[in-house]
Amino acid sequence: MHSLLARQVKRHLGEAALSPDIARLLEAIGQSYAQADTDREMLVRSLELVSDELRGMHVSMRAIFEQLVNSSAEGIFAFDHRLRFTAWNPAMAEISGVRNTQVIGKLAGEVFPEFVASDGIGHFASALAGQVTTTEIMPSFVAAEHRDRVFESRYAPLRDENGALIGGLAVIRDITRPKHTQEKLQRQLRETLLLNRVIAAATSVQEPRQILNIVCEELALTLNLPQAASALLNDDRTALDVVAEYCEPGRPSALGVLLPLAGNEASQYVIEHRQPLVISNAQTDARNQAFHEVGQQRGTVTLLIVPLIIRNVVVGTIGLDALDERVFSEEEIALAQSVAAAVSQALENAQLYVAVQQELAERRKAEAERERAYADLLHAK
Repeated sequence: MHSLLARQVKRHLGEAALSPDIARLLEAIGQSYAQADTDREMLVRSLELVSDELRGMHVSMRAIFEQLVNSSAEGIFAFDHRLRFTAWNPAMAEISGVRNTQVIGKLAGEVFPEFVASDGIGHFASALAGQVTTTEIMPSFVAAEHRDRVFESRYAPLRDENGALIGGLAVIRDITRPKHTQEKLQRQLRETLLLNRVIAAATSVQEPRQILNIVCEELALTLNLPQAASALLNDDRTALDVVAEYCEPGRPSALGVLLPLAGNEASQYVIEHRQPLVISNAQTDARNQAFHEVGQQRGTVTLLIVPLIIRNVVVGTIGLDALDERVFSEEEIALAQSVAAAVSQALENAQLYVAVQQELAERRKAEAERERAYADLLHAK
């Protein structure tokens, strides 16, 4: 008889003798108890086996996850509710110059106090609040040797298998190449649109000064400058005459100013070498003495001078004025040269047009004088 059943019989029937029928019934019940024990043991064993398999799968998946994180080219780190770092992959060590052994288990403010002092800590808080944020602001934990690169930082909440929020996860991605490619395409588009506007405007008018006014305005607005001016060489090529300009409202005009080439080494260089030149301090640079007074009146600090060339001969210059210390990039200088080249062709066409118009006017005048002389001759007869 099953031990559990025997205790129940003894408790309720005592030591009394059992009839054969009762004994057979109790024996059948005891066998059922024994079978239930066997089934329960099998179920427990099955559950243990399943649990072992699940634990094995969990360990395996965790190992795969760690391998993926550690092999990622993107910097990845995790943190808990106390802002302690719980993960720090090799790419993150490369980006920051700090090994994982120096950060795991430590507070963010302890390892990177400048990061906590900045707005960067707000992204940690957002992730712990269940929000996803993305920024391209340079994180303060980026090593000095990588400061010339562009990084995108994405912060997101980190949850366990039950969906409970246990911390935050950050992915730091180097987007320097795609960012530069995007900027290059945008710059090329701006330059193309600018050249198209300049060419379209220049071909719509035939007066050289109007063309130069258009160019000065377009270049100043594109390069975010308050003023720009264009000067043409006089007939004996001894001075530059400012004939066109663009000025923001309230800025002093330079129209009509005559800049002698004597004592003006900067303009001489541009004319002789047919190359642009940047003057970092236009009001004091010894190469630019002829411009000092004008520069002081106009508040010019940095000056970019670009030659206007027609048939390999410099006929004038375009001056682009910055009111502060500014480094004109190679791309900006190249853009100014491209615009100057485009407008030079338009200027040549305009000059030819003006010359033709003058010749036609002179011919008409001469024809009128001949007709008048002939009429006088007939009248005299």
